[in-house]
Amino acid sequence: RVGEVEIGGQWKLALFGQSAEIARIAGREFQEFLKQTMLTRIATGSRAGADFTIAAGVCDNAPVGEEAFRLRVEQKHIRICASAQRGVMQGLHYLEATMRARRAPFLAEGTETRQPGHSPRITAAPFYARAELDAADDPYTDALLARISRAGFNAIWLWADLDSLAHSEVFPELDTGAARRQKRLDAITRRAARYGIDVYLYLANRPLKEEFFARHPETRGADLNAYGGQAVLCTSVPEVQRHLHAALRNLMSNVPMVRGVVFIVGAEGLIHCYTRKNNCPRCSRRRAEVVVAELSRTVLESVKSVNERAVVVVWPYGASTSWARNDRTQSALIELLPKGVTLLTEFAKESPVTFGGVTTPAYDYPISILGPS
Repeated sequence: RVGEVEIGGQWKLALFGQSAEIARIAGREFQEFLKQTMLTRIATGSRAGADFTIAAGVCDNAPVGEEAFRLRVEQKHIRICASAQRGVMQGLHYLEATMRARRAPFLAEGTETRQPGHSPRITAAPFYARAELDAADDPYTDALLARISRAGFNAIWLWADLDSLAHSEVFPELDTGAARRQKRLDAITRRAARYGIDVYLYLANRPLKEEFFARHPETRGADLNAYGGQAVLCTSVPEVQRHLHAALRNLMSNVPMVRGVVFIVGAEGLIHCYTRKNNCPRCSRRRAEVVVAELSRTVLESVKSVNERAVVVVWPYGASTSWARNDRTQSALIELLPKGVTLLTEFAKESPVTFGGVTTPAYDYPISILGPS
């Protein structure tokens, strides 16, 4: 069409501006995309300003933002200018997506600046849930990470049972192979970073067995017969708080590229004495929101003591069906949350849905409710 540029065999790809591994991988895959999908081979060039060159790199006066980039398409030159390597990658991905939509190696002339509307954008592999770090084969292959990146996501999250993923000198007997799983997790974070993907951990723990509480009776909290255990570690006990602090510091120190942690505080997740029915002799005398805010502060301070940039996300999830029945928006908890914590909530939850004359309470993730929750 008039005003379009055809990317043919005379074109070259030149990366500039001290391109790091993330840009080099994106560049190689961009060339492979042209070869396999557009039946066009382009060589690697060394001169970013030469004719028939796609030049991509970090440069001055680039749009601000880790993933932002400016694209200029001319008849004999295409330039992607970004302020960070992820922006270079996103620019190359955008060229791929544009050609896919056009169904040909054609690009429209012009200049545009692009940056994401939301970040982070988190997804997860739809298999090996809760077993990503124990499966025989690592589910997050390079091929899958590349697909996730091109689908528009910049993060994944993995299940992290704290007692199986972190070592604590307070209760060392809870360690069931943390070092091995940390090594696996560290490898995933490093490979994911090559595709512009951060790794978040969905933190959880489980009720413990009676044998543990026979050795540490002072730590026993509310009864919770689930997930193979019988009772909860009481987070109001200083020794338990020291255990959580030690475990989180161990985890964040040994896997330094973890971007953040997300933990549910309602009905499941990082359990505490108010997770279900509370009969704890200590926590039952304290308000639920105080107990949960204290747990949130313990996690926040422990994580931040190792990595100040790490994100700590509190997710009430099912709190309105357990400890927050009389405060369905968890407003009392929000008032007590420490500065630096991010609040996550569902967009649509617990609203009635009617189809064919039948009304049902849509407890979880209804696609037919516009929200908010």
